[in-house]
Amino acid sequence: MTVSSIIPVNNYTGNSYTTTFDFDFLIEAEKELIVTHIDSNGISRILKEGVDYSINEIGNKNGSYITFPLSGSTYSVLGTDEKISLSLTLDIKQESEFRNSSYFNFDILEWTFDYIVRILQILNRKIERSVKVSEGSETTPDALISELNNAKETAVLSAQSAESAKQTCSSYLTQTQQNIAYFENLVDSFSDTYEECLQDILDEGIETRADIDLSNLSSEGEKRFLNKTQVTNCILEEPDNTIYEYDDSSFTFKSGSIAIFPYGTSAPAKSIGDDLFNNGQWIITDIQYDSGKLFYWARKQNDLTLTSWSASAQSGDLMTCYEQNNSIYSPSNNYSGTSIPEGAVTGMFYNTNDNKVYRIYNGSIEEYQSYYYSLPFVILHFDNSVVPKSVKQLFKGQGYIGATRWVNKGVKLLFPNGRNQDGTLNNIEVENTKLLRLNLNNSSGYTTDYEAYLTCSYNNSNGNTVLNIGYITADRYFETDNLDEIPQEERNAVAYRPSFNDFWWYNASEDKWYERIYCITGEMYYNYSTASKILEFKPRNTFRAVDDFDLRSKLSKNALYSTVYINGTSGYREWFSDEALSNRVLLEQWGTLTSSNQTITFLKEMSDTNYNISLGANVDGGLSGNQSGGWREKTTTGFYLQFANVNTMNWRVIGV
Repeated sequence: MTVSSIIPVNNYTGNSYTTTFDFDFLIEAEKELIVTHIDSNGISRILKEGVDYSINEIGNKNGSYITFPLSGSTYSVLGTDEKISLSLTLDIKQESEFRNSSYFNFDILEWTFDYIVRILQILNRKIERSVKVSEGSETTPDALISELNNAKETAVLSAQSAESAKQTCSSYLTQTQQNIAYFENLVDSFSDTYEECLQDILDEGIETRADIDLSNLSSEGEKRFLNKTQVTNCILEEPDNTIYEYDDSSFTFKSGSIAIFPYGTSAPAKSIGDDLFNNGQWIITDIQYDSGKLFYWARKQNDLTLTSWSASAQSGDLMTCYEQNNSIYSPSNNYSGTSIPEGAVTGMFYNTNDNKVYRIYNGSIEEYQSYYYSLPFVILHFDNSVVPKSVKQLFKGQGYIGATRWVNKGVKLLFPNGRNQDGTLNNIEVENTKLLRLNLNNSSGYTTDYEAYLTCSYNNSNGNTVLNIGYITADRYFETDNLDEIPQEERNAVAYRPSFNDFWWYNASEDKWYERIYCITGEMYYNYSTASKILEFKPRNTFRAVDDFDLRSKLSKNALYSTVYINGTSGYREWFSDEALSNRVLLEQWGTLTSSNQTITFLKEMSDTNYNISLGANVDGGLSGNQSGGWREKTTTGFYLQFANVNTMNWRVIGV
C-alpha cells in the first residue's frame, strides 16, 4: 500500500439533517479514529464509538464514513452552530523486527514504512496548529514563549488599567480578556507539546529513540501482517535452468541452459566438468545415483536456433526435450512406464525401468535406442505455424512426462508447522537436495480423469530434508479448522487447518487423526482409462517470482498472448500482455460488405473510438470515376459504411 499526501483530519459544520460524515484516511482499528463534537459554545467533547457513532468500514486505504448520532445517544443531529471533527491517532511505536534470512518480506517492510508516514502526517498536523517560528527568524522557541508570557503580563496590566477606566474603555476590556485566555491556551499547549517531546528525545538520544521506535514498529507490523496473510505452504524459489529468446521467425535456446538427462541404471562413469556426450555440447554440472537410477545435470555450451520445427505448419501444445546432439524433439504425446502403451505411434517415452527417455517412431523405439533425451523442460504452443508462438509452460522446479512427475534439486519450500505463542506463523524452510520422482499407477482402479493436489513431505529425523513427493485426490483434500466437520465416510483424507497452520492425516485402521508436515506445490489432472498419464500439470507460482518464469527468458517485444476467431470472411484477433488474457493491449477486426449503406456491428466491442478504419474496394471490371466509399458514425460497437459502384468492400479496424 502507498500513503497519499493528506491531512489525516476531516472537519464538518452541521446543517441539522446530515448524519454521515466521511474520513479519507486509513484506520486499522476503531481506536485509531478520534471523533470530537464541538458545541455552539466551542466546548469540545470526545464521542464514544458504538454509543454516539458507528464506523462503516475499517482497513480501506481511502477511508470510509461514520454515522452520527446513533439511536440512544445523548447527542442530536449536528446543528448549524455545531461542528464535528474526525482525526487519526496512532501509538508512536515500532515493534517489527527485520532479521537476516534467506528471503525478505517486502509486504512487512511496506506496512512498516506506511505506519511511520501516517504518524508523521499526524505530527505534521499538530505542528501546523502550534505556535511556530518562521525560517530565518533569530527568535528561538524559548524566546517566543518568553515573548508570549510578557504579552500575557502586559495584557493583565492593560486589563487592570482598563478596569480603572471602565466607563470609557469597556469594549477594550472585553477584547483584552479574550486575548488573555487565547494566549494562555497557546502558551500551555505549545509548552507541553514542545518541551515534553524534546526532553524525551534528548534524554534517550536521537539515534537510540529512532532505533527503538523502528524496531517496535517492525515487530508490530510483522505480527499484524502474518496474522492476516497466510505466507506459508508455498514454493519460495526454483532453479532457473532454461534461457530462451524468440521472435516471429526463429526460436533460440541459449547457451548456459541446464537439462536433466536420465542415463540408465549403471553407476556414474563420468564426473562433474566432463563432456557428457563427447561432442562439446553438454558439460556435466551435477550427478545423482539414487536407487539404481543415474541422472546427469548438464549445461548447454552453444545456442540452438531453429527457424522451422517441421516442413508444414502445426497447431497445439508440444512437450519438448533436448537431444544429446544440438537438437530437440517436440511431440504432442508423451508416456512413461515399463513399456510403450498399446497404440502409441509417435511421441516421447520415459522407461521407468531402464531410466532413459526415448523417441517413439512408428510405434517403436529401436531406431533411437542409442540416443539420449533429456527430461521435458518446456511445453511450446504452435498456432498454425512452423515456429512456436508462445511458451505455454516452463518446467523449472517441477515437471512431468507421461505418468511420472518430479521435483528438481534446488527447489525451496515453506512447510506449515503451526503457530508461535504470539500468533505468528511457524514455518519450516527447506531446500530440496535431490531429484525426487513419483510414478503414478492405477492401483485404485480409477478409469476416468481425476484432479489431485501435488504434495511434498518433510522429514526432520534425518536432517532438514524433503522426504518424498506425492499427491492427494481432490475428493480427499479438505481445508477446515474443525476436523470433526469432515463426515466419517469421507475421512480417508488429508486436511489443512488454516487458522492453526498445520496438516492432519486420517488413519482409518485406528480411527485417528495424525499431524503431518506437508507442502502443496500444485495441481494436476490425470487419466487411467487407456495409458496412465498426466493430462494437465499446474505448479504453484513461487512466492518470490517474476511472472512468466523470468524476464530474461523472453524478449519484451514478444511477451504478448493472443486469441483468434475466424468465421468466413470476418473475424477478430485480441492481443494481451498476460497469459491469463485479462489485460488487452490490442484488438483488430475485419469483414466484407456486399451491399452499401449498412451499419457494421463488431464481433468484439472496442474500448474506445480511437481505432483506425481501413477500407479496400473490389473493382473487378475496371475503375471508373464514379467509384467511391467511406465511413461515418463511429462508435465502440461499429460504424456506418457507404460505397458506390464497387462489387464488395473489405474493412479492417485496429485499436484497443
